[in-house]
Parts: sequence; structure tokens; C-alpha cells
Amino acid sequence: MRSLAVALVTAISTAVLVQTGLAADLPVKAPVMLPTAAPYSWTGFYLGIEGGGGWADTRHTNPLNGINSGDVSINGGLFGGTYGYNLQLGSWVLGIEGDFSWSGIKKNFDDSIPDQFFCTIPDSPLKCVTNLRWLGTDRGRLGYVWDRLLVYGTAGVAYGNVKGTLANADFFVSIGDNTRAGFIFGGGVEWAFAPAWSVKAEFLRTDFGNKVTYNISNRFPLEVSLTNIDIVRVGLNYHFR
Repeated sequence: MRSLAVALVTAISTAVLVQTGLAADLPVKAPVMLPTAAPYSWTGFYLGIEGGGGWADTRHTNPLNGINSGDVSINGGLFGGTYGYNLQLGSWVLGIEGDFSWSGIKKNFDDSIPDQFFCTIPDSPLKCVTNLRWLGTDRGRLGYVWDRLLVYGTAGVAYGNVKGTLANADFFVSIGDNTRAGFIFGGGVEWAFAPAWSVKAEFLRTDFGNKVTYNISNRFPLEVSLTNIDIVRVGLNYHFR
């Protein structure tokens, strides 16, 4: 019985050693590597739409006597298109961006001292109107990315058409419009939620500080200023790959 047990153990041990040796001689397969997504690239051209709102200060002034309407806050909506190009260098993104927007930033407001502001029309209070009819910008962008998230600063040139109007119960007169230019700066954040699509939100400030003088019916001049234009807007961009 003992001899039979020893023989059985010896046979099992021999079989295990043989199998182990054979397994050691088999080629080892490389581990299966799961595919990894390539890092997102911001480089390339893009087109988009944008919209939001803006706030500004305006003033109407009679340059003959210096009397003015006082600073008045105006506001309204913006909507338009965007175009641009990004170049990603490591974690940094350099870019150029432009946009053109219809603007509803306007307001009708009272002349604060009607009998002194326009001496030739003393009989009724005047409604002064400032209207930013459209707005465009051309800017550079510098940003830092965390894969699909881009945080950026931006600065450049803004230009827009400012229209001035006077109105009372008897008449409504457009006194002229002029294209203004100014410096614009701000910042924002952009997120690529799909390979070719991104959304952004940004804040911008510009200032058309230069006053433009209009002549009203060749009788007296009027200066219209538009300053401290703050813009908050969102956008949707399509990136060409």
C-alpha cells in the first residue's frame, strides 16, 4: 500500500513538472493594450455664432455752451457671427478672432435741462436718443488649455456705428451717424464638447471715447459720446479639422 502511494505521488509530481516545463517553453503573449484617445487639438480655423447683451454710458452735449444731458446708461442685445484661427503650442493657444454683430444697444432719454441745452427749442423737453446700430471687433487671443478646456484673454480693435437722434412730441429728427473705433479687451472660457464643436462665454469692454459733432438743421451742433461699453455674450463654434 505504501509502495502504491509513493508511486502515485511520484507520478503526479512528474506530470506537474513536465507540464510546468512545457508551459515555460511556450511563447508569452503581450498584454492587450486598450486604445487611448489622442489629446484634443485646438489648432485650426473655426466659424460660429454669438449673442448676448451690452451696457454703455452716453452723453449729449451742446459744445456752444457746454451744457449736457449728463451720463445716461443704455443697454440692449447683440447677435452676430464669429470667425477665427487657433494655433496650439503645447498647453498654450495663440489665435486671432473677429466678429460682426447687430446691436440693439440704445435708449431714449430726457434732456435734463431743456431750456438751456438747445436754446432754439425751448418750448418742450427733448428726447435724446443714442443708438449703437452694429458692432465689430478684430482681436488677438492668448489662452491656456487643459485638454478640451480653454481659458483666454483677448484684446484688439472694436468699431461700430453710433447714431444720434432728437425727438419730442412734434418731431423726430435723425441728427447723424458715424462709425467709431476704440480699443477692446476682455477674457473668456471655451469648452470643446465634441470633436468639431465648442461653446464659449466671455466678457469684453470697449470705449468709443471720441465725441462726434453733428449739426442739427445747420442751426447748432451736438456732440454725442458713447463710453464704457461692457459686453457679456456666449457663442457656439464649429472647428474645421
